[in-house]
This record gives sequence, structure tokens and C-alpha cells, in this order.
Amino acid sequence: MLFLLQNITKKIIINILQTNIKIFIYCYATMVTEIYIARDTLPLVYSSCMFLIPAVYSYCLKYYFYAIFLLITFGISANYWRKATYGFRRNLDLVFSKISFSVFVTTHIYYLYLYSSLYNKSASNTKLPIIYYIISYSNLFFITYFYSLSTYLYKKNNIEWVRYHMLFHLFCNLNISLIIYLKNYRFSI
Repeated sequence: MLFLLQNITKKIIINILQTNIKIFIYCYATMVTEIYIARDTLPLVYSSCMFLIPAVYSYCLKYYFYAIFLLITFGISANYWRKATYGFRRNLDLVFSKISFSVFVTTHIYYLYLYSSLYNKSASNTKLPIIYYIISYSNLFFITYFYSLSTYLYKKNNIEWVRYHMLFHLFCNLNISLIIYLKNYRFSI
């Protein structure tokens, strides 16, 4: 009887091991090799396409630096969001988006300062109307607000983060268009 019990136990253990090995092989064969940061990011690909609008606008005004810079921004951003995974594309997007943000915020503040009464006290015709300052600073506020909110919601696994990141893209593009307009405003006076 003891011998029979030992044989049954061995068969059960062997059967369990074989099943576990089959499960392991199946899982390994079908394992996803890429870890997705987020799914359903197609709307962010579309909102990344909005970078083409100020790129064309700056190209038409012959501001080629901005046009090329925005085309690169569009390419890197859309390429990342089409399949948001960890890796080189993500790192490239993170680095280039920060460079792009720094360049455009710096030039935005520079052009606002250039037209301000602090810089140009004698030439009253080059001063911007107050509405441009209101639009500019409220736009910068919305950029930081929507980016912070999208990051917060992403960390909370709330799908609404995509909507706020799209709004972040929208306000970035409005800001870039305003920068190009301000640069053109300077030369049109």
C-alpha cells in the first residue's frame, strides 16, 4: 500500500511539473517583450501633429530655425506616442521636449521683454498692447497647469491624463504661434 501511494505521489508530482513547464514555455513564448507605459495613446499622436501648424507658419515667415525645430519636435513626439513604451524613443522624447520647452519659453520671455517699457522706453510704437501680455502669461500658466495635471492623473492611473496632455500640446502650440507672431511683429514695425 505504501508503495502504491509513493507511485501515485510521484506521478502527481511529475504531472504537476510537466504542466508547470508547459505553462512556463507557453508564457515565455507569448510573453510581451515591450512594457507599455500607456495604451490608447493615438489621440496624443494626433495632438503631436499640431506641431506642424506653427512649423508651417514659421516656414511661411522664413523663420527656418523654428520650422526645422518644430518638425523635429513633431517627429520625435508622434513617433513616441504611436507606441508608448520604455526605451530610446521615450528617453529621446523626454529630453527633446524639455529642450524644446526651454527654447520656446526663453524666446517667449525675450520677445515680451523686448517690447516692454522696461527695455524700450523711448519708442512707444514698439510697445505691445496689454492684451498680449495677458494672453502670454495666462498661456504659460495653462501649459504648466495641464502638464502637471496630466502627470498627476497618469501616476494615479486615471485615463483622463490623456485629455490633459492633449490640452498641454494645444497650449504649447498656441504659445509657439504667439512667439512666431511676436518675432514677426518686431520686424513689421
